[in-house]
Amino acid sequence: AQETHAKYSTVANVEEISDGELAAAIDRAVRGARRRLQREECARVFDDFSDGNGRSLSGVVSTMVWSPTDVVSRAIFRDGREHEACRTSAVAAFTGPGSRVVFVCGNRFGTLGRERAELIIIHELLHTLGLREQPPTPGAIDGVLARRCGS
Repeated sequence: AQETHAKYSTVANVEEISDGELAAAIDRAVRGARRRLQREECARVFDDFSDGNGRSLSGVVSTMVWSPTDVVSRAIFRDGREHEACRTSAVAAFTGPGSRVVFVCGNRFGTLGRERAELIIIHELLHTLGLREQPPTPGAIDGVLARRCGS
C-alpha cells in the first residue's frame, strides 16, 4: 500500500488507502482545495465559522501559525468505505470536530465532479479545525463554501 501512496499521491497525506484510483482522486481534490484556499475570498471561509469554544476558525488557524493552505497539509485522509457512515448514508467524506483524520467514502468520492470534490475537502477541513454541525447544517456550510470558494 505504501507504494500506492507514493505513486499516486504527491500532495494529500493518505493513509491506509490501497485503492490507487481513490488516492489519486483525493490528491486531485486536495490540490484543487489548496488552489481555492489561496484565493482571498475563499480563505475568508475560516472567518465565517467557529469552533466548539466560539473561536473563529481563522483564529484557530492563526494561533497555530498556519496559513489557510497549511490546513490542507495537516489533514490525514483514510479510506472510510468500511465505516457505517459510508455504507448507510450519502456522505462522500466525514470527520469529527478537531480530528485530523478525514475518512473518504471511496464508493462515492471518486464519482464526484472536480468542484464538488474540492469543496467537500474544504468542508471537512473546517471540521478538522473544530467546526461542529447542527448548527450549522451541512447544507448551510456548503452554501457558504459555494459562495466563497466556488468557480
